[in-house]
Amino acid sequence: MIAGSIAYKKGDEIYNRALVINKEGNCINTYDKAHLVPMLNEHHFLTSGEKKSTVYQLDEIEMGTIICYDLRFPELSRSLALEDAKVIFVPAQWPKSRIDHWKALLRARAIENQVYMIACNSVGYCDESEFGGNSLVYGPDGSLIDSLYYDEGTLIVDLDFDAQEQIREAIPIFNSLRTDLY
Repeated sequence: MIAGSIAYKKGDEIYNRALVINKEGNCINTYDKAHLVPMLNEHHFLTSGEKKSTVYQLDEIEMGTIICYDLRFPELSRSLALEDAKVIFVPAQWPKSRIDHWKALLRARAIENQVYMIACNSVGYCDESEFGGNSLVYGPDGSLIDSLYYDEGTLIVDLDFDAQEQIREAIPIFNSLRTDLY
């Protein structure tokens, strides 16, 4: 279970944190949101995470987590893919006014890293803010596997890791990286 994100207090600081709970009920990973949204003045009431997101295993599958606005920073997703993440989870409260960005960025992160992007977004209102829904799953080739659009609910999907490996073999992007240039 990927829980969150939630407000987590550590000393005098408050972080936007995601928790990863395995089927035995143990918290096996935490991640504090690295990028705070300047348009919402998050830096006035939240503290940016102090460590990068790391890969963890659930059911022997390498996965990673980023939170909401982190999606706009491709380096974070790439760092997880370079650690062999097969799946990246994204809990969010993305606004309806920018829902096209949400979908485009998720699809781009899936394609450029050849990973499954599993994203959960809020629906409805909080004060004056309307959230855009579109909790969805993109495949490592950028295909939309399923979406809740603007509904609350649960998605149950099968992820084909053999097909993912075939995609990675057909287009071996990680073998072409030029770390000497960027």
